[in-house]
Amino acid sequence: MNKSKSICLLLGTFLTNIIFFSLVITTSLFFVNITVTQINLILAVVFSIVICYFISNKNLKQTLWIFILSILIIIGTIMICGHSFDPSYDGNTYHKAMTGFMKNGWNPLRKTFYDFADSDFPSCSILSQTWLDAYPKGAEIFAACIYAVTGNIESGKCFNLLSCIAIGLISYGFLCETVPLKKWQSVICSIFLCLNPVAFSQFFTYYIDGFLWQFFLLCMFCLAYLTLYREQNLTCYCCYMLFVSIVVGLNLKFSSLIYFGLPCMVFFLFWCFKIKNRNQLLKRFILLASGALMGICYAGSTSYIINIIRHNNPVYTMIGEGSTDLVTVQLPKVYQSMNNSARFIGSLFSKTSNSKAIEQIEWKLPFSCHPNEFAAAQGCDVRTAGWGILFSGILLISIAIVIVALVRYRKTNICHVIYLLFGIMLFSIIFVPGLSWARYFGALFYIPVMAMVYLFIRFNKSNSGVNIILAFALSLLLFINMIPNIVFSRKIVINEYKAIVQELENFRNITKENTVVVSYGNKGRFPGRIFTLMDMDIVDYSFEEVMEAESSDTLFPYCGLQYKIIK
Repeated sequence: MNKSKSICLLLGTFLTNIIFFSLVITTSLFFVNITVTQINLILAVVFSIVICYFISNKNLKQTLWIFILSILIIIGTIMICGHSFDPSYDGNTYHKAMTGFMKNGWNPLRKTFYDFADSDFPSCSILSQTWLDAYPKGAEIFAACIYAVTGNIESGKCFNLLSCIAIGLISYGFLCETVPLKKWQSVICSIFLCLNPVAFSQFFTYYIDGFLWQFFLLCMFCLAYLTLYREQNLTCYCCYMLFVSIVVGLNLKFSSLIYFGLPCMVFFLFWCFKIKNRNQLLKRFILLASGALMGICYAGSTSYIINIIRHNNPVYTMIGEGSTDLVTVQLPKVYQSMNNSARFIGSLFSKTSNSKAIEQIEWKLPFSCHPNEFAAAQGCDVRTAGWGILFSGILLISIAIVIVALVRYRKTNICHVIYLLFGIMLFSIIFVPGLSWARYFGALFYIPVMAMVYLFIRFNKSNSGVNIILAFALSLLLFINMIPNIVFSRKIVINEYKAIVQELENFRNITKENTVVVSYGNKGRFPGRIFTLMDMDIVDYSFEEVMEAESSDTLFPYCGLQYKIIK
């Protein structure tokens, strides 16, 4: 393996391992009733160094350089994300609440969210969401480890940016190892594998969909490699990273049981037909089974196992008694009575919109744009056509190119992998609810990259101008498709951060000179904002309900709090 591939794989693996070990170590400490402290992240770094040392064939110098580069990347992502305030509803309702609780001593294996709130955070005891205890906590555990080191809850959301960098580096290494592309071509393809409107718009929020799809991509790379290349250079590496991706993935959302479980089962069934060596097949079964058991029964004990103990249901709130159909009821009205396939098609070829009040599908021609779409596309959870303003056209062109590739290479093994991937996608569109909502179906973004890979390969073989023009056109369209999300991110990070900091500093002065009561507003209860006040050393206030008409002012432009000055 050449130097650039090796460094990218090792660097991406080191960053991924920090997330993985933060989850595993923190959960292990929960078992002995030790909560999140600064030592959690330090231990995760130590274990990542050990793994890097062995993967690099015990190259101490290379391991040291990877360690230094990884720490610099982590510090960079922490600083960037720490200098932005999450504007999202979900981030400020439950993601940051769980993160803040764990950083401040909550052990979800020993205490319920509300028992801890009653004793330590009365402002959160009036919440009512059952998923604060029940949901998987993988992202929040890592965020709490970061928060414990930085003292800034906003820095905890660096998992989105960090995972994008990590999986982007690994993608480059995989492409260089397996596909006859030039280095600059592999760079372009790896960027667009990891960077898309969903991922970009969530970089500065606590939303975890982009985070999930990064680990899903890692899982797909490993499954594809183990299918196409048996006992090759990266076989042992892929086995390990497949295990890591499953463990982390299953601890992000309950729906990960489908996202990760379905591809693993499909590929294993394919292996049963293709692999004649029963011993090798058994090893792969053990690998997948151990990943699932580790992800659910050990690393996932704060959700799956605790739900069995408390509710006799490992996925409490998702199915069974106490379940909440959060996806369907949040879809626009026109989609709620449709079947899953019709919803997906309607959303894909609609105008981009985040309204829930749409009563009829707003069809549009591929590549056409409407003025109100640009603002709608900036959201981090766009409900209709959230793949981007131009994506329907990009997808149609990409599918046509992939079909041409399948015809040309119909006798090769890689076609079998592509058929499996398309079969999984088609099955999901038909049977999985909510895939009309782009953040729940990030796998669609991989299809244009498949088309680009084929075009680059054909150009390298025949030097055909048509292929390179099409490849660059797809790249340009994918970039333009992300412009609304780039604008949104710039607005959050640069334009609004200083104004909010100034607002909070002024409020801190008000609390020191006056008697102040803080309350949730009438637009929702956002406990995540309470931790931001703590981080800004704003503690001289009481918390109780205040009528909106009596409030003196509000804090934060999105998902805010209101307060009253007692004269």
